[in-house]
Amino acid sequence: MKKVTITDIAKQAQTSPTTVSRVLNNTEYPVSVELRERILSAVRELGYVVGSPVRKKSGTEHRDIGVIMPNITNVFYPQTVLGIESVIADSGYNILLFNTLRSKKREQECLQLLYERQVKGVIISAVDNTIDNLSKYLSSGMKFVLLDQLIEDGSGCPSLNFDSRRGARMAIKHLAARGHKRIAFATTPLTRWTREETFKGYKEALAIADIDFDPSLVFVASQEHEGMSSNYEVEVGKKLALEFYSKGCPATAILCVNDMVAFGVIKELSNLGVRIPTDVSIIGFDDIPLAEVFIPSLTTVRYPAYDTGKLAAMLLLDNINSSLGPFSLNMKMDPVFVERCTVRDLTQG
Repeated sequence: MKKVTITDIAKQAQTSPTTVSRVLNNTEYPVSVELRERILSAVRELGYVVGSPVRKKSGTEHRDIGVIMPNITNVFYPQTVLGIESVIADSGYNILLFNTLRSKKREQECLQLLYERQVKGVIISAVDNTIDNLSKYLSSGMKFVLLDQLIEDGSGCPSLNFDSRRGARMAIKHLAARGHKRIAFATTPLTRWTREETFKGYKEALAIADIDFDPSLVFVASQEHEGMSSNYEVEVGKKLALEFYSKGCPATAILCVNDMVAFGVIKELSNLGVRIPTDVSIIGFDDIPLAEVFIPSLTTVRYPAYDTGKLAAMLLLDNINSSLGPFSLNMKMDPVFVERCTVRDLTQG
């Protein structure tokens, strides 16, 4: 896409580029209401990105890249950032880290701020599952690497994804082989591509194991929420565990969408007198560092967060430094099943 300029805006609004510039940089500039609306309408229609009025000094170059994460209270994301930093530290670039708290509005504000700072590129685990938020920045020349998101629209953005569907199949296969026939699924809202993939893998594996899918065994948080000081995903796990217990759910095992939710489930069920794994088996996702030291240590599906961050940083630097223009590459990370202490083998009585 050709970068939209002030001249393009002026042509569509039937005015001069000077007037457009003054209106965009000075909200009090005296023009008619009709002309101001024509200019702003052209800005919206053409997707013009309004930049910062403060420009870089002549002869200097910004050496920043942006990293946008949805939730740094989940240890998975700081591990990813550490992987990014291990590559960026020796590249001469600086990292600007943003936490969107799973807000599309905040995500858009972060992108605009990074654009105004004239960053070279951005690694983003996006809340928005469309290209809409990124398209106008792509057209202006910003480079992106997508994490945990698959956008098949020819955007030219490299992406790194985890094979969540396969990971879920591995988890259910492990449970079925140990005699579990009633397996529940506990998750935050199914609003992200990775969560939907995990849920699909859960259902596929049940079919493979000749176990009927039972919607009453699916526990989904009612809304997405993140606070600056709250541990949202652990709290979700605790609430879903309470729902599981209060309904007298007959499941002998629960597959959780990630380790943080699994910790919340185990904590609440233990408080209610349910023994893990004697009464209910639990499997998580991610294998964050806490999973091994948690009591009981968590059986989970490993997603290599640190290595993912390293690869994302390498891809972004290649994209920034490439003279061939943007390139599209989708890399899928294979899961590894990690057996620990939260699954009971029912075949052993």
